[in-house]
Amino acid sequence: MKTLAADLDGTIYKGNLLLPKVKETYDFLKNIGINIIFLTNNSSQTPAEIKSKLEKLLKVEINIHSIVTPLNVLQTVDELVNSKVYIFGSSNIENYIKEFNKNIVPIDKAESIIIGRKEDVDFNLVNEIASFILSGKKAFCLNKDLTFPTEKGEKPGNGAVVKILEELTNTKVESLGKPDQLFINYLKNYNYEINYVIGDRVDTDIILANKLKIESILIRSGVTNFMNAENATYVIDEFDELIKILFK
Repeated sequence: MKTLAADLDGTIYKGNLLLPKVKETYDFLKNIGINIIFLTNNSSQTPAEIKSKLEKLLKVEINIHSIVTPLNVLQTVDELVNSKVYIFGSSNIENYIKEFNKNIVPIDKAESIIIGRKEDVDFNLVNEIASFILSGKKAFCLNKDLTFPTEKGEKPGNGAVVKILEELTNTKVESLGKPDQLFINYLKNYNYEINYVIGDRVDTDIILANKLKIESILIRSGVTNFMNAENATYVIDEFDELIKILFK
């Protein structure tokens, strides 16, 4: 059985809108025995919330184990499970992490930090986080996406703040998202065997496929790409075009 790993934002949907030809293509592929899983860098929603959203949009039952997000990866990182952690991110992320780590503390008490996306960024706090990193303590980010697609256009992503922090500290913040090593380790450790990746981002989806040494499909339905589309095995404009690729 072939397995297709699909990105979500900009590939399956934008905001709360299902993208064209996704529903018909999804149903066709499932009916002929293609296994479909979802790999997303979106951490503003929990896996359970993403499951519910997909079920509403696709009108099918979704196995939660077919969804992998940086929040899944986070639970496998010892520094974020078994130490005092400060969370820069939404209350939704904080509540999720509290389910398996009760030691959520202010930044001055923290041993490690997790950097997520906030709608409103306090740059005094960003400078404080930079000082935290410069003191030698460990920081992780949920992903390094500079933007993410919505039904109203692109918005600044998690990576916008991470980029500032890396420039302020001249260090690399370790990422839990695509296409980075902790995400890859999670896929390998939990035996996700994937044949194709489809996504709208070269720097995350396509590079992930390249690192996994599998075929990649870039769909031009989401964000503006700054990396060359030639990194992808195939480039398509409509979701249903992937059918011909899967049966070449």
